[in-house]
Amino acid sequence: MEGRGGHDTPSLLVADIYLNPAQSHYRPSHRRIETPQYNQSSKMPRPHNISLPSRRLTAERASQEPLPVLRIKGAPDFRPRAVPRELLTAARASNLVLLAVTDWLIIAAIWLTAAHLPMQLYPLWVLLLAGRLHALGVVLHDAVHMPLERKTPALRLLEILAGYPIGSTIDAMRYHHLRHHRENGLPEDPYFKPWIGESRVRFWLMTLRYFLLLPLWALRSVYGSLAAYLPILRTSYGRWFLQDRYKGDLTNSAELLRCAREDRWQLLFHTGVFAFAMSYSSWLLTYYVVPAVIAGYFAGYRLQVEHRQEPNHDRGFQTTVHSTRDHDLGLAGKILLAPHNVGYHRVHHLHPQVALQNLPELRDWYVENYGEIYRS
Repeated sequence: MEGRGGHDTPSLLVADIYLNPAQSHYRPSHRRIETPQYNQSSKMPRPHNISLPSRRLTAERASQEPLPVLRIKGAPDFRPRAVPRELLTAARASNLVLLAVTDWLIIAAIWLTAAHLPMQLYPLWVLLLAGRLHALGVVLHDAVHMPLERKTPALRLLEILAGYPIGSTIDAMRYHHLRHHRENGLPEDPYFKPWIGESRVRFWLMTLRYFLLLPLWALRSVYGSLAAYLPILRTSYGRWFLQDRYKGDLTNSAELLRCAREDRWQLLFHTGVFAFAMSYSSWLLTYYVVPAVIAGYFAGYRLQVEHRQEPNHDRGFQTTVHSTRDHDLGLAGKILLAPHNVGYHRVHHLHPQVALQNLPELRDWYVENYGEIYRS
């Protein structure tokens, strides 16, 4: 299939995502599907009117279906399923809970250490705390790529450990993040900022807004809770807080309503935590609020670094490789800017359901077998 940009545009890869119109939310699929063509004049919300097969295939069944070779310049024999299956293991809720608990143990250790050392070391503590709060967001991000028929007790626990403390629910992050994966670099990509282009000045100016990211996420729980009961607020809720770029009415979106209802639980959590911590307001501000604001900046900065702010014209393999970047793979990245292997971003876009712990080896496989393409 020839893309609008003049490149050969293959079908979506093994672990890509499609929208199930019956349930009005993104679901992962192992089925190979063609890139859909959208009707720009449709009166329905574009994220909600995609007509794609609703049948889901298991990984085992999908692996038995023959796939044609993808036509990729420089690698004429590339097949998505040539990737070793052991590298394509998906995330498990139990593993993510363990990661979140580990991050919280590190945070607790920093709090205890900081209490017994001079205040002059505060810049160090606040950076380390911000790095771990950022890491919690990455853990939640991995859960977003899991199939979500319902929230199991493990996923609900994960949401309490890694979502509410940074101002997000699984549903809210799924809403904007899975749209980003599907629309990467296209007009309805929530994260796409074409006015930045290659300008470093505009890049750094844009990153400053992310100091407001976590405060706005926390505010979303208030607005979303109201929108759960007041339909008139739902379209603005979707545009302002869920980054939906559709210009029409979102009042009747089942997916959006589910996000608003889930925000009620986050608001209850925040109210309880802040009521309990009122006697320690100075400590809360110093060792939680300030690091959380910086963690939001880290996440926003990372978001800008890992994507080229240039428009894409298709969803092909080469386009995905060209428009994404790996970054901050060293020690500083693991601590602050790219915890839990989230810096392996290019391969994450190629296989978004793959668990974070598999990304380094998966990247090594691509570099070894298709290095010229992967590094392009």
